[in-house]
Amino acid sequence: MPLERTSATLPTPDKGGEVTLTAILPTLRASIPDPIDLRRWPEGTRATVRDLVVAGQSMNTVATQRKTPCVFDAGECGPWACDCEARGVLLVRVVAVGGPSEPVPSYAGPELILDVDPRATAADWSEVRLINRVSTSKQITWHLVSGEPVMVDLPADVGPGDVLVAPCGR
Repeated sequence: MPLERTSATLPTPDKGGEVTLTAILPTLRASIPDPIDLRRWPEGTRATVRDLVVAGQSMNTVATQRKTPCVFDAGECGPWACDCEARGVLLVRVVAVGGPSEPVPSYAGPELILDVDPRATAADWSEVRLINRVSTSKQITWHLVSGEPVMVDLPADVGPGDVLVAPCGR
């Protein structure tokens, strides 16, 4: 009997999205990269276990050379790839990790303070990725500290100094 799904994802009716095998078994991230939605990243983006390669450039190298925060412009998408939504990527660094500073509902999660205000960017935070190291911790929902709520799913062991990358709109 043939399988109907060929990807490494399973539907999740509660969130309306999909759960990847690396979310179910985080230790797999040591050998295979988390999948990315290629339509939301610049053309030619390729994920590796520790890095993201955009327009042939390692985002780890870009973050080291240019420091963070910075925007890497991948150039115009070619006419054959008009369905890609991003032109570049935003690289940021985690400055601090904390918990809610006031009494909040029980569903409030841990907070990340970045070296940029998340609201001041055109980044697609739903696609954010940890680069520069492999994490085998389970994914949790983090709140990016800003005036408006911005929530992202990242490994539980994200900490100060970690580099994050997200696609930027055109």
